[in-house]
Amino acid sequence: MSRFGDELWHVQPAHRDAHLQISAISWSSFPAALRQHFRTFFLAALDHPVPVEPGGRQRPAEQASIGSFPYWVIDMRVLALWLDEQGFHDLSEVRDADLETFRTYVLGLDRNGRRKSDLISAVRLLWLFSEHMPAQSRLDCDFPWADQTAKEVVGAPAGTGRENKTPASPTTPWRPSWPGSW
Repeated sequence: MSRFGDELWHVQPAHRDAHLQISAISWSSFPAALRQHFRTFFLAALDHPVPVEPGGRQRPAEQASIGSFPYWVIDMRVLALWLDEQGFHDLSEVRDADLETFRTYVLGLDRNGRRKSDLISAVRLLWLFSEHMPAQSRLDCDFPWADQTAKEVVGAPAGTGRENKTPASPTTPWRPSWPGSW
C-alpha cells in the first residue's frame, strides 16, 4: 500500500476493474517545493466526491474515477512546473492575476483546444478541492473563469472533447496512508 510521503503512489488497487492498467503517480516529476501541495490535492480527490462548481455545471457528489488520475497528473504537472518557474512555493500565494497569466501561457502552447481546456480544468479542480486541503495548499483566488466553460476560456469549439464514460466507484477502498491530520 502506498503512503502519503512515498515518491510513487500505486493507485491501481483503487480501480474497480483489476484488468485495467493504471499508471502510478511519480511525485519526483513534480517540483519539490510544490510536491506536498499536489499530493494533498490527490489525497483529497481520493477521499471526497468532486465538489460542484459555483455555477453548478456538473452533477453533485460524484467520486472521481481512478482512471482519470493519470490524465489529471499530466495536467497538474504542467501547472506545477509553471508555478515553480514563476517562483511559487505555496498555492496560497496564487492570485487571480496569476491565473490569468497561466491562461496566457496555456494559449501559447502548441496543443489543441481540448488539451488547453484540460489545463484550465486542472486549475479549477485544484480550486474545487480547496475545502479539503490545508490553507497553504489552497488557491487564494475566486473560482477561476467562473462565467465561462474551460473551452470558452481557451477559445476551443464546444463539443470537441470525449465524454468520460467510466462509471464512478461508489467507494474508494484504497488511499495512501496519512500519518496524521492537518
